[in-house]
Amino acid sequence: RRQPATLAADVAGFVASPENVSEELDTLKTLLENPSYEKVEALFLTDILCQTLRRQQDFTRFISIVLEHVESILTYKNSIFILRVLRNIINTRFYVPTVFYISRVLESAVKAEKLTAAGRRFGYEDVRLSNDDLRAEELQRFVVGECLGLIKTQMQIFGSNIGFPELAFVVCNELRTKSRIGVFREVVGDLIKAI
Repeated sequence: RRQPATLAADVAGFVASPENVSEELDTLKTLLENPSYEKVEALFLTDILCQTLRRQQDFTRFISIVLEHVESILTYKNSIFILRVLRNIINTRFYVPTVFYISRVLESAVKAEKLTAAGRRFGYEDVRLSNDDLRAEELQRFVVGECLGLIKTQMQIFGSNIGFPELAFVVCNELRTKSRIGVFREVVGDLIKAI
């Protein structure tokens, strides 16, 4: 087999015809079990696997590895990393209920206190957050906005399902209890009305 010229070509080739998916899942599991793992490397691997996995059993194994890790690191400091992983999962061809993980990230963002304007923009590429970043109002706004957007996306995906009313009821109650602070109450109220 010919060697690809670039990393992008290599990734595109793997996504088009995945080989050794089980080996890649083992690599991801080993990487996430390491306490000092590199977040960018983990995101790269999850991005590729979310595009690649086609068999239900491989995807189920992937979800158990990833969500177990997400559960263990659910803090405001890891919020962008978690949201990016959950966004990747939402955009796969399989439905995974991630709303409750997202709502826990939302709760941690809303509870952040003593924030100051840092004059900085945050995005999904900012997975390594410093203590100064955690005190930035802009980070809080980004995380809250992305949480609400991902919840809305997830609810739209599930909207045609017969169990939607029950899920919507639980999600709306969860959102009401997690966002009682004035600024966020209005935004969350708009999302609840949309659901």
